[in-house]
Amino acid sequence: MVIKKHIPLSVLCTLLISSSALADPASNRFSSISDNLTVRGLVNLQYIVEENDDLGTKDEEKEDSLATQARLMLGYKFSDELDGFLDVRGYRIKGDSGAQDDTGDILFNQDFLEVRQYWLKRENLFGSLPLTLQVGRQRIKESRTLWWNRDIDAARVIFDTTENKGFVAVGENLFPYRTNSNDFQEDDKNRFRVFGEFSHQYHYNHFFETRFMYENDHSDNEKVGQLIKTNDRDLNDANILWVGTRNGGKFKDVAPYLSAFHYRADIMGVFGQERRLSTTAGPSENLRTVSAVNDLDVFGWGIDAGVEADLDIPLSPTLKFGYAFGSGDDDTTDGDDNSFRQTGLHGNSSRRRDEIKAVRNYGEIFRPELSNLHILSTGVKFPVMDASTLNLNYYNYWLDEKNAPLRSAGITGTLTGQDSYLGQAVDLTYSSELMSEHGLKSNFLDKTYLKLIAGTFRSGDAYAPAGNDRSAFRALAEIEFRF
Repeated sequence: MVIKKHIPLSVLCTLLISSSALADPASNRFSSISDNLTVRGLVNLQYIVEENDDLGTKDEEKEDSLATQARLMLGYKFSDELDGFLDVRGYRIKGDSGAQDDTGDILFNQDFLEVRQYWLKRENLFGSLPLTLQVGRQRIKESRTLWWNRDIDAARVIFDTTENKGFVAVGENLFPYRTNSNDFQEDDKNRFRVFGEFSHQYHYNHFFETRFMYENDHSDNEKVGQLIKTNDRDLNDANILWVGTRNGGKFKDVAPYLSAFHYRADIMGVFGQERRLSTTAGPSENLRTVSAVNDLDVFGWGIDAGVEADLDIPLSPTLKFGYAFGSGDDDTTDGDDNSFRQTGLHGNSSRRRDEIKAVRNYGEIFRPELSNLHILSTGVKFPVMDASTLNLNYYNYWLDEKNAPLRSAGITGTLTGQDSYLGQAVDLTYSSELMSEHGLKSNFLDKTYLKLIAGTFRSGDAYAPAGNDRSAFRALAEIEFRF
């Protein structure tokens, strides 16, 4: 089904490839298909177990999931300046605790085949300019993933010079890309985006960056009394703009016993209009009735900042401190929504500098969207032998507005509305590239990654747990073979 849906795009890509090659007689033609074809693959096995993520309110205690993923990535070089890429995968997830995707998303009990990416990239547009055009379904990602870490149908112009780089893109998910129905829900449809980023290295190892995204949700305008599907609802339609800046960099050898000092700071704002639906039970369990339609003015802001200190002492630890904030809405009845929300393309899971694998920015168990929150964090990282790291991270969470909800979080307990303190969490993470660590070589294996995470969460008075069920636990074990 997915392949048939993509036939028109494949034909278009073929025509574009052919016309580009004919239009560029000076490019370097290749005679051998195999010389220009790159084939890579991976197999990923992941086991997750969690306990009491609802704080006892639904009597759901221990849950686990086993996920198996296989990916095949094909790259082809049509000429010196024209590249194509195809990325497909199969996923099998069994269990109720969900699987952790590399985009930061959580995928629940399902099986599917998926076309993740298919794109063409033309470098050196107009001859000598450092511009690249990339068209098709592609991964849009930035290092912290506060803004984006998703695959999306897009056309993107990328520029890259010695001191400046960035891109401008337009995108909208146009075609189903999975063999089940979970890829293209109503709240994913008809969301047109214009977005981009710019990074300037104003001094060696010091960067100023700016990002923006405009989203126009042009889906159907439901009316009061209309019936909508219970399991496929689009309750929010928005025309909003995000803007933000990031300043970051590092200082080297700034003090005795301090080999490097890293800093970063994001300031972000969102404003525009949103149309929000409320629903009540419908004539059947599969349908709900639109009971109210409200138009809101949106204005919120957020911060994400941190510092890291690489110490030149035994064990070579790195100390980490961070603060993140997303504004909340203090009055849900005044027609304004002052809560910050992220772009919908965000991941909040990143690989920091020399990390082996990505970890959650705001904790493995709580893993919230940055909205109506204050988050304080601290941690320490140790290198283990040559190709492994050990991280111990601590997080503390508060609501910005105690009577306002969270947009999303891994803890699903009930908020009291009477207190701001959400709780605290501790994560222990071990990551390793096993082949490098143990000096192993293989004719077909490229790398083998191992990641182990154990996290605990203890709720505060903002939650109303059942009885004394204030503690939650989550553990992850993952091994990945790359070919």
